[in-house]
Amino acid sequence: MTLSPAIVDIPLFVGLPPVERSKLLAELEEHRYAAGDVIVRDGDPGGALYLLVAGTVEVRAGPAGSEAGVAELRAPDSFGEQALLTGDPRTATVVATDDVLVASLPKRRFDALLGRNPSLALHFIKVLSRRLAATTRSASAMQHGFDELASARLDAATPAERRFLTRTAILRHLEPAVIDALLDTHDAAERLDQLARDGVVTALGERGQYAYHPQLAAALYAHPRGELGEIYLRDLHARAGKALATQGDWSEAAHHHQAAGQPAAAEQVLIDGGRALLEGAAIGEAEAGRIRTWLAATGDGGAPASDALQDLRIAAYRRLGDAEGQRREEQAAATSRADSAPMTARPEGNPEAGRLISSTDRAFRLAWVARRGLVRTSRRRLVGMVVATLFGGA
Repeated sequence: MTLSPAIVDIPLFVGLPPVERSKLLAELEEHRYAAGDVIVRDGDPGGALYLLVAGTVEVRAGPAGSEAGVAELRAPDSFGEQALLTGDPRTATVVATDDVLVASLPKRRFDALLGRNPSLALHFIKVLSRRLAATTRSASAMQHGFDELASARLDAATPAERRFLTRTAILRHLEPAVIDALLDTHDAAERLDQLARDGVVTALGERGQYAYHPQLAAALYAHPRGELGEIYLRDLHARAGKALATQGDWSEAAHHHQAAGQPAAAEQVLIDGGRALLEGAAIGEAEAGRIRTWLAATGDGGAPASDALQDLRIAAYRRLGDAEGQRREEQAAATSRADSAPMTARPEGNPEAGRLISSTDRAFRLAWVARRGLVRTSRRRLVGMVVATLFGGA
């Protein structure tokens, strides 16, 4: 592909010797976008760095459906540096505001290029470090502005308004029924309508739901943390978790139970939610989306999931028709359960148990393979083979 001559003006190429520049240019891919096109979306896998050759883009952040613009980039800016270095999911959505030409550098090519050309590594580190430092300073200045806005709003608020703002700042989505249950009030809908008219909250796609801008929510959240203390905040999160579970918003309910220091309650909410989601006979696009949201929530936290939650994750991938996800989850469950087995049940702790586990494992695999049609045999013969494997010796 022939690249635009303007691409050499991008800061990433400044100071590179011609030979190294040519190697880098050979790895780039050009893409064109019209105004309104989404180039990257918050939460998507971070697989590439984007270099703006021409045009302007807007960086947006916030809950889905209520993203707010936080920065404007124009050629020769770049975005996606963190994804290039770490492969982490995107942390913002980037939308073209006019006709845009970008050159992308996929992470797999970037890694291979550095492996072949170690001299490029130092150049990339210097350029991307400066870029990330500038982004950090900009974000810090923006957060300071939201802190000032939050302080001014709270100073002018009545006691009831202040209580509403500081307590609801823990919620990522503002829904009247949840807020009324959380605060023991009956006027959340009217208060949210007024805050929307004042520009303090933005409406989400669903009628009656709102959200604070994430930076404003962080600024508001800092006030009850300082005034009321961590114990009160944990209790507030716990009550939010119960209210959201009642509304069937299991993912958000689990998030708040985790914030309250209640991992067992968070997992139980997700188990209940998973069972409810998987009860239906067939799923459409909306149901599939809810299952994916549930899967994302059950994957958060890093702690090993219980057997019940692992089984539900396997069933969820099966319901979605995601064979790869199901296989991956089955492997993770098998590893987790083997690691948690008592020492007396492991081969190294008990030779006889080891023989039995080995036979049981072969029998399980035999039944699993036959069930999926990978071998053909009658049910009676299959049962006989499994019994012989279990009791006929290791």
